[in-house]
Amino acid sequence: MASFTWSHGLQALLALGTNGDEPVAYRANEDGGQWLQEILPSLSQGQVALQTVHVVSPGLAYAAGDQGVFLERAGGVWSTKSPYPIFEGGGVAPALLDVVSFGQGAVFARLDTDDLIRFAGTAWQDLLFGTQGFTTLEALSSDELWSAARDGTRLYRGPCAP
Repeated sequence: MASFTWSHGLQALLALGTNGDEPVAYRANEDGGQWLQEILPSLSQGQVALQTVHVVSPGLAYAAGDQGVFLERAGGVWSTKSPYPIFEGGGVAPALLDVVSFGQGAVFARLDTDDLIRFAGTAWQDLLFGTQGFTTLEALSSDELWSAARDGTRLYRGPCAP
């Protein structure tokens, strides 16, 4: 599995990744038994792995991965959301490697191209283009984002101190 999250108890514990040919997602079995495979929507060719997941609440989670794939899990059912757009003339959308969310209108992601982006409910918006090799994305709230870069620098985007 590429990623899993534990934030809202056993009923919201998700693990995801790839079986080599297609993305897979599993949820913890509340009786402690074998994990249960989730049903994922059909995805485009090349979208073979999910790289990251963030559980907002037991009823809402987001997963993302190869070639811009972006999924929402609402009420136990996975659906596709607008993928990150294909680069003009490039033909392949970048992978989404980290995702954090605070609800349906506040989803943030880190691309494999070093960029930080935001999904505001219907479409993606560019937030920050990276030049230093961002390796992670974390957030304490929808207006307080943190990231670290390969060269040891860090990014903080948030409200100004009073």
